[in-house]
Amino acid sequence: MTPARRRAILAAWLTTPALDRAIYQALKAADEVAAALQTHLIEEHGADPERTAPQSPSTNSLKLLRQARERLGQGLRAVEA
Repeated sequence: MTPARRRAILAAWLTTPALDRAIYQALKAADEVAAALQTHLIEEHGADPERTAPQSPSTNSLKLLRQARERLGQGLRAVEA
């Protein structure tokens, strides 16, 4: 297959719903991993899920995961639209 043919196939694939499905599945998988990490931090490391909790390494990590999940949710909604 020539490079030009490969580019044509890739360009056609990038404009199909398959790309949206692939992006959606990747974002969903990342969100599921973040959810599992959040649960682990709460159950195993005693991170306080309250947004007003005192700072600790676990609680700080939980805040970062919460922010990441919010951004993942935005991405998921954008792909669904």
